[in-house]
Order: sequence, then C-alpha cells, then structure tokens
Amino acid sequence: MTHREVPHVPVSPPPSPETWQALAQVTEALGRLAPWRWMHEAHVFGVQDPQTGLTGYLSITGQSDEARGLMVYLGQAGWEAFWTLMHFLAEATTVPDEIWLEMPALRVAWVPEEDLTDVDRDLIVWSGRFREGDHRPTWRSLRPGYAPWYPDASEARFLVVAIEQALHVAERFRETGADLLLDRLAQGEVLLRVAREPDGPWEDRWVPPPPAITSPTRARVPARLLEALRAAPQAPHPVEVDLFPLPAAVQEAPDERPYIPYVLVVADSSSGEALGVDLLDARRGLEAMHASVPSRVAEHLLARGRRPPRVLVRRPLLLALLAPLDRKAGIPLERRTTLPAADEIRVHLW
Repeated sequence: MTHREVPHVPVSPPPSPETWQALAQVTEALGRLAPWRWMHEAHVFGVQDPQTGLTGYLSITGQSDEARGLMVYLGQAGWEAFWTLMHFLAEATTVPDEIWLEMPALRVAWVPEEDLTDVDRDLIVWSGRFREGDHRPTWRSLRPGYAPWYPDASEARFLVVAIEQALHVAERFRETGADLLLDRLAQGEVLLRVAREPDGPWEDRWVPPPPAITSPTRARVPARLLEALRAAPQAPHPVEVDLFPLPAAVQEAPDERPYIPYVLVVADSSSGEALGVDLLDARRGLEAMHASVPSRVAEHLLARGRRPPRVLVRRPLLLALLAPLDRKAGIPLERRTTLPAADEIRVHLW
C-alpha cells in the first residue's frame, strides 16, 4: 500500500484521500491539545455546517481518562439525545443500549489497540500520523437503527469542520475553564460557531437551544382492531410490552452498513408466557418502525382472545405509541421500572 492509496472503507460515497488526511491532521491536533483536561461533557456548544446548515452540538469526552474524544450530536434529535444521555450518566449506573443506538451523531474516540478494526489500523498507518500506543483514534458515524460505522464523504467532511472549531473553542477556554458555556446555557443561550461565508471567517453567535421534539410518532391502529379489543372479554392479568435492540448487528453485504434488529415482546405478566415476539428493524427510519408497533401489539392481544386489564411498559416512547389502546380500546397503560416477564424473554434471546 503506497501513501497515496487510501485504504478501502466500506461506505458510499467514501471520503476522498484529502478528506481522510485532513481528518487525521485535526484529530492529531485534538489529541495534542487534550481539551478533556479542562472541559467536560456538559460544556456543549454548536457548530453549523457551512454546506448544509445542519448544526452539530459538540461535547468533549474523556475527563476520566476513558473514552477520550469528541461527540458531535446532529440536529434537533441529536440535541435531545445528548441531554437524554446526560440524564442517564447523572442518574443511573448504566446507559440503555437504545440510547447509544438511536442517537444521530459523529464521534472521534481514542480506544485501546484491541478495539481497532482492520480498517481503523489501515487508516492510521496510511495517515502516517499516530504512533503505536495504548490508545489510538477511531472515527465513527452513529445513525439511529444502525451499528456505529465509518463516516461517509459528507460526514467526514463535517467532522473535520467540527474538530477545527472544537480546537478553536477549547483553546479560548484553556486558561479560564469553560463554565461560561454552562452559565449562558442556564440563561437560555448556546454558543454557536457560524461561518459568514462557506470558507469562513467564523463568528460566535449566542442562540436559543433547539425546541423540544414534542410530537411523538403518530401511529394509527385500524379501527377494527380497537373495536375488537374493546369488545373482547377481560383477562385476569396485565401484559408487559417492551421494545429493545439486540446486541448483534446484521450485515447483509460486505460493503453495507450493518443494521440493528429490534425485538418487540408482548408477555403475560403472571405466567411469563410470550404472547408475541416480533423482529423489527429501522432501516426505513425509526419513525416507520415505531409506527408499526401499536398494530402489532393489538394483533397479539386479539390472538389471545382477551383484553388485558392493563398494559405495562418501561419506555416513555411506548406510553406514547400505545396511547390508542388506552383512549380507544379502554386498556389503561402503566409505566414500570422493571418488566420481569419481558426481561426473562430478553435474557433468553441474548
């Protein structure tokens, strides 16, 4: 492999050799600066992509000497994913798999040598910039419903821009710390770096955070299913409903991005019997997958021939998705922190 021959990266369209070299260069600079020494994950700020107008919300990681790097949360959905992650990091000992798998983001992270893929090693060697050591950098694209994968041409280009602006912002706060970002955020303002022209110069703007996504996926359940459920005799025990990703990705072709299968479980809370287990995926988008859930749940309940007195769920998402069962079929929904029957099925699937 010559220096000019960029390694094969299984994405389409792939980043150009010039983009990979630029990404390696700014990543090397980020490692030398090591802004995680004075910035932490909550010191979030925005960078607007000069080409697309999309805003990435940047968060420096690695204050505990683990997972050193940079996250770029993309758009309004990325902003919400960031704060959901912050909540779990502050309140819980573990972060559910679906939080990581359903966030739109880009990531550069220094990982142990054993966690590098062959593609990672080829890119590192080809760049000629990173010495062997305990940790070396990786670049990843995170897309809802898919396994973390290598960035494509557009993602790698924006990641270069984001790291450049992260270096600029971090250097400014090197002596004072970055708590100004938290103070202004408490006042309802986020620092946004914006290029006045496609090639710069860049300027600061203090802007309101993006509005919350208030409208969950609107899932329609056929009236015949809801009417049949309302008319069905009542069963003695509630059912549990859960939706979760499997821990293994599926890759159907060598150069295709692997996707994550999801499992929808409907289980009797008393006997633990599985009333329905469906395999779903989000390749057509999370919203399309979510929209299919209420009808599938209704069909599994009807196949049982009885209407449960309650449906128990864990995720707020399922409360919203299954609302038609409550409003139109008279089946109350109840949120629980644990779902013993569904969790037992989950353990067997893993």
